[in-house]
Amino acid sequence: MIMKQLESTYPSLIYKPYESLQAAKENNSEAERHFTLIDLGESLLVYVAGILLGEYKKSGVINKKIETELYRLGNKNLSFGHYQHLVRFIRKEMDDSIIHEKLHKGHNYDGAANLVMSFEVLKKLVDDGLDEGFKEKAETTKKGRTAKNTGFLDFFDCFIEIRNIKAHPDGKAGPKDNLRKWPLTEEYYSYINDYLEPALMEIIHDFEILVKFRCARATEEIEDEARRARFVLEAALGEQNVDLTLTSEQIAMLSNNQRFLLSPENQLFIRLFYNTIPQINKEVYKEISEAEKAKQMEPHLKQMIRDKLSDDQRIDELEYLVLYDTAKMVSMSEEQLFELIDKIRKELKIEASLGTPEQPGDLFIKEKEVDKRLTFNPWWLQYFSILPNMDQKKIDSEKDQIKKFDDKIKKLNVELKCALDSIKSKEGKKKKDIKQEREKKREIRAKSEQRIKDIREAIKKAKTAERNEKLKNDKQEAEERLNNRLENIELVITRINEDIASLEQERDDKKAEYKQKLDDIEKERESELKKTTWGRHKYLWKELGQYVEG
Repeated sequence: MIMKQLESTYPSLIYKPYESLQAAKENNSEAERHFTLIDLGESLLVYVAGILLGEYKKSGVINKKIETELYRLGNKNLSFGHYQHLVRFIRKEMDDSIIHEKLHKGHNYDGAANLVMSFEVLKKLVDDGLDEGFKEKAETTKKGRTAKNTGFLDFFDCFIEIRNIKAHPDGKAGPKDNLRKWPLTEEYYSYINDYLEPALMEIIHDFEILVKFRCARATEEIEDEARRARFVLEAALGEQNVDLTLTSEQIAMLSNNQRFLLSPENQLFIRLFYNTIPQINKEVYKEISEAEKAKQMEPHLKQMIRDKLSDDQRIDELEYLVLYDTAKMVSMSEEQLFELIDKIRKELKIEASLGTPEQPGDLFIKEKEVDKRLTFNPWWLQYFSILPNMDQKKIDSEKDQIKKFDDKIKKLNVELKCALDSIKSKEGKKKKDIKQEREKKREIRAKSEQRIKDIREAIKKAKTAERNEKLKNDKQEAEERLNNRLENIELVITRINEDIASLEQERDDKKAEYKQKLDDIEKERESELKKTTWGRHKYLWKELGQYVEG
């Protein structure tokens, strides 16, 4: 199939992997060609996700579903699957976009349809045991079949499956009960590449936005007073400087190395969030962060409730106070806590009544009974009579066995300390970042306030009404620009604080994880101890000690 070549007007983010594809074809390596096709497809999807995110932020509309996704993904190392999810999710939530038509289910691509059908046929053959002769067998199987309508997102569903086979071929072929490695041979690559390349190129050529809206990177060269900023166009044949006149709001949001799309009229159109996620809107940040924290804490709270109810199926005042404080830390209401307790009560089939926070039922008690002191046990005297006949070698062997458990416990404690030290180091770096942001805030405030002060002095000396009015407008714009910059820095600081809170949660989770491991080993140790002569000896002296203390 003859395919139209990409022109030099394409953004370098798309053109560079395309160049690598051409080089791979010249090298006659189907495996290399396949890898570059995967890189090109990934670049396209990430670019499209960046456009949708930029359009959403430009709209000024606050969509809580989208903002929640941004919050969830904000602290993650994003995978290709995350970007596919974002494109699908934002397409559903946004009413309009310059690429909305391209993402609609009714917008079909013939090349993508052929790819999907060919891959489905090939996958069935490979699952049935085929490891070679792909083209001949697949083409014969395809006869009489008709390709289904396939859109942009349908193509990338298939693309991701092909990509994952390349990245992790083990267990990708065969039936579920007899999985084997996918046959990644030159023959396989050749067959699938001949469908993947035309499908991908058809979609790229259909996205005329890649050419009409040029990609530009912001630089540090910003003239606040003249409201001008320098950008670097990122085109296929190299970079080129361009100076743009912007509004005060646009100047305020600029940051070095941020990418933007320029409209056909050479105006700043949207921020291109390529390989990055925008910050969550500050108006809904607190509401969403609290809701998400509560969701994350819910499994931990459920386990805590199970633990409290596991002994006598009741929760006393002290236990409830611990549960209440834990729920309060993540802004979970007492009513929501009661709902969780009720779920666990039903799960454990406890008949006691729950009640309400104002009038708790009989599931809640004032205080649990404590262990009563021991009474004298005649077995102790009998045990002392057999002490001389005990096998000392056996006792020493039992001690060595218990020591192995003690060594495991010691090793886990060392691992926990290392994990906590690592988290502490990350927290230190985050706190340092906050300090730097606050210093940046002070510098911006000082510089801007001096500028505003100079304008005030100039207003006093203005000789004409026209000059006076212009200076007042300059002063107002300078104040607005200052407020915007300070708000952006505050949002960054808020996000870093959220990162610190996440690290604190990670620390708590790590402690809980190791506590569980330590508890499991302790239980195993105690179980082993009870079976041994040496263990019985230790327990007897422990009981004697409790009896004497009582």
